Amino acid sequence: MKFSKALLLSALALASAEKLQYLGTNEAGGEFGDAVLPGIYNEHYIYPNINAIEASIEQGMNVFRMGLRWERFQHELFGDLTEFDLTEYKKIVDATTAKGAVLIIDPHNYARYNNNVIGSEEVPIEAFADFWAKLAEVFKDNEKVWFDLVNEPHDMETDDWFKAARAAVDAIRATGAKNNILISGNGWDGAWSWGKEAWYGESNADVALRYFSSEDENIIFEVHQYFDSDYSGTHDTCVQRPCQNLLKEFVEWLKTNNLKGWLGETSSTLSEGCKECVQEVLEYLEENREHVLGVTWWAAGPWWGHTACAIEPNEEKAFPEQMAWLKPYLPGPSELDEVPIYINKKVYCQGCEITATGGDGSLWGMEDGKSCEIDKEICGLNEQPTEQPTEQPTEQPTEEPTEEPIKESGKLQYLGTNEAGGEFGDAVLPGIYNEHYIYPNINAIEASIEQGMNVFRMGLRWERFQHELFGDLTEFDLTEYKKIVDATTAKGAVLIIDPHNYARYNNNVIGSEEVPIEAFADFWAKLAEVFKDNEKVWFDLVNEPHDMETDDWFKAARAAVDAIRATGAKNNILISGNGWDGAWSWGKEAWYGESNADVALRYFSSEDENIIFEVHQYFDSDYSGTHDTCVQRPCQNLLKEFVEWLKTNNLKGWLGETSSTLSEGCKECVQEVLEYLEENREHVLGVTWWAAGPWWGHTACAIEPNEEKAFPEQMAWLKPYLPGPSELDEVPIYINKKVYCQGCEITATGGDGSLWGMEDGKSCEIDKEICGLNEQPTEQPTEEPTEEPTEQPVEPVVEPSTCKFEALGYKCCSHCISYIEDEDGSWGVENGKWCGISDECIKSYNECWSKKYGYPCCDTCNVFIIDKYGEWGIKDNDWCGIPSTCKA
Repeated sequence: MKFSKALLLSALALASAEKLQYLGTNEAGGEFGDAVLPGIYNEHYIYPNINAIEASIEQGMNVFRMGLRWERFQHELFGDLTEFDLTEYKKIVDATTAKGAVLIIDPHNYARYNNNVIGSEEVPIEAFADFWAKLAEVFKDNEKVWFDLVNEPHDMETDDWFKAARAAVDAIRATGAKNNILISGNGWDGAWSWGKEAWYGESNADVALRYFSSEDENIIFEVHQYFDSDYSGTHDTCVQRPCQNLLKEFVEWLKTNNLKGWLGETSSTLSEGCKECVQEVLEYLEENREHVLGVTWWAAGPWWGHTACAIEPNEEKAFPEQMAWLKPYLPGPSELDEVPIYINKKVYCQGCEITATGGDGSLWGMEDGKSCEIDKEICGLNEQPTEQPTEQPTEQPTEEPTEEPIKESGKLQYLGTNEAGGEFGDAVLPGIYNEHYIYPNINAIEASIEQGMNVFRMGLRWERFQHELFGDLTEFDLTEYKKIVDATTAKGAVLIIDPHNYARYNNNVIGSEEVPIEAFADFWAKLAEVFKDNEKVWFDLVNEPHDMETDDWFKAARAAVDAIRATGAKNNILISGNGWDGAWSWGKEAWYGESNADVALRYFSSEDENIIFEVHQYFDSDYSGTHDTCVQRPCQNLLKEFVEWLKTNNLKGWLGETSSTLSEGCKECVQEVLEYLEENREHVLGVTWWAAGPWWGHTACAIEPNEEKAFPEQMAWLKPYLPGPSELDEVPIYINKKVYCQGCEITATGGDGSLWGMEDGKSCEIDKEICGLNEQPTEQPTEEPTEEPTEQPVEPVVEPSTCKFEALGYKCCSHCISYIEDEDGSWGVENGKWCGISDECIKSYNECWSKKYGYPCCDTCNVFIIDKYGEWGIKDNDWCGIPSTCKA
């Protein structure tokens, strides 16, 4: 059956009914070359390519914000508009609006003319109004032309800016123009700082209402918002998660005052976290489309260079990948289902003569009548000297000083890890030791102590230690547990006892009829009797209380502390908070009921000796530690309320759980937190990482050492902060590999959701794939085999000197994993950037085709699954490609 085009367009219109009215891009170029104003067209600055704009319209974009320089359009204040620039600019305006799209005129001047601020003696407000009156006369009859008064005012009084904006609006309206007018805010126009706590002076939210109201027709308030650590859009990661939160104050202000808004600039680099961030923001704005009319991405344009956020199409109408992110949200009609993707490559000049500067700091030249980018490396124009010394200056000591470094005195008193395993197997309580649960390996703990760790938080299950409430402690578990406690503390480290029970016994909450508070106090009194003579044993009352009244929890904690002290035990006692014990929710805005900050002080004070308040904190989007990215940046901010509470009340604190996966952003996050806590070490005594333990499996945050005393990489992150004595300068690193069972009989569940068995008297992990226990079907055709490769990408490692891709402005990959191919060759990704696949790698594909996907070839011809890439087997507990010789 064939449907008409009219029907198709009607269906598309219906599908877009829930979308923003407008979504498009900024078109940069006309504002470039600000050092040589007015400059020479196509050498110092350039206007957009209409073919590129049309390609974007075909994808569904329907608005374009197009930069210009005021000084270029009006060579002197109050003068006539310059004919050349007005003509060239208007060509693009007319062609764009003729296609049905909106064109926003954007004087990209930051509320200045020749670097003098609007409202100064050099640039009176009347000059700004005159400029806009003359522009309005030219474009007032085209309702698809909108006027954006100026880009990102800053470093001026907020009142001065809105006074100037009012004057410009009045001058525009005096011409009879009814076009929409966009008004930015002071302070670089950030949505995050629109409201009451404005760092730039009086807030835009307050001052805008002095000069404008909902009675003003066709007025739209514009904000810009980026999601990196300082909101500038100049960094590679999106850490301000959930990203939509930065816009909420602005949107609520629009709603309260019945106004319209616009997100004039936003963008991100290529990463999964940033993609999610962009999606969060667009979906939030769609929900608020009655007040937020649209968004323009930053940026496109023929000279926008090699920035990681550019979405300029090429001549084949293919786009950088971010355009594919935007595609589902584009409101304009489009007959195209997909966005063709290309890799944005540099086109270098042969020489070094600079004629213009790109918006991303790139340098541009003109050769053979065409613009080209200057190769800074070849032309010696990098900010760094071209010949960096490869070693430290000879005056610097080449070795660590023999006496204790000053850094030592600034470290936390304690830094170590959680030892998981004793709490496992909660579905089969009390369970069988070494089948359903396990206690730590003392050799692993000793390896960690040798690196400088000096504290270990060791899990157990209350039900295992006391088979019935008020009963005796079970001899077997107490004995096995105490072996680890005694061996650890004999090495000089602290051992924290951690009943990992979430304030429950057999799933009944402490304080209920089934589990009276007295039973909890009894349990701790009996534990205290065993360990009270060892001051290096600390008592952590319970892990992460939740879904209970905060007062009920601290009442139980008080009873347990009193019972412990009644035995004569003076050991340190750690007390967690309600609500899963998050630092981020310790204080006044507690989602779980009365806040820990308030209720804790009803039952405890600084008069209580050896009491430490414990929090947990992860840095993913929901604070759970179950996602791969650290987005709560700056990460230390989540702990500040808790730390300030400790200071105010002269109390001591502890970060009992924190961790992250392997990424540069997460590494920085961990460093931020540790350095912040070191600064506050008078009140925060230490940190225990989550987690180590013999069954902690293949989680990306585990730091269990292997038999050779090598660790996952995160241990190397922690090394500079470890306070314990250590004769080791470095941390040997290994890749945490699975050891699979031969069969499929499950005897325990790991803390990361892994399944475990017992064979030949040893624990082993169940292969979910082989045993048919994955949530997904066992034969998924995946672009990469279903598990992460357990080894680093295969050889060869490519030397830069052999890399043909350097001529294109790229490095060669240090691996052979290919993601895309084009006329220049095969491409991979490294550190979030494109890299070229070397000829050596291509040759190796002929010997082993699966190297292309990061996997070795098998030693046998036993086929396990077949997908669109080929036949797969198993080698060393990981995927391998079936060799082509097997088909001979």
